[in-house]
Amino acid sequence: MKLIIHRFVSKFIRIPLFLLIFLGCSQQKVVNMGSEDGRLVAEVVDNLNEYKSTDEKLKLILVKPDVLPPADKAGSLEYYIVGRPTIDGEVAKANVSISRLGGADPKEQQWSFRKVEGHWKIENAPL
Repeated sequence: MKLIIHRFVSKFIRIPLFLLIFLGCSQQKVVNMGSEDGRLVAEVVDNLNEYKSTDEKLKLILVKPDVLPPADKAGSLEYYIVGRPTIDGEVAKANVSISRLGGADPKEQQWSFRKVEGHWKIENAPL
């Protein structure tokens, strides 16, 4: 009798767990940035969190290498797009939330972006 109950309960636990792992975890967060260019600008800011400590990767997303002060490359800050970027041809502006890891409240600033050779890059990021 215990074996039958164990198998029965086991199936009811395994099936939802399987669905949760393989269906729920594979979905990406969908954020509407208004347009494909808006999504690509937001992706640049998202990539900054990963690339900030690697000069070679930073070159991929910065118009000029000195856009970010060297202290910010240490990894103590996190950056996130707030709202939708505004796109005007080859230039864009977006509000970016800047927060210290485990620190004070985030502050928000407007950054500018430029499309260079078909790729969006950070042009001005005042901190």
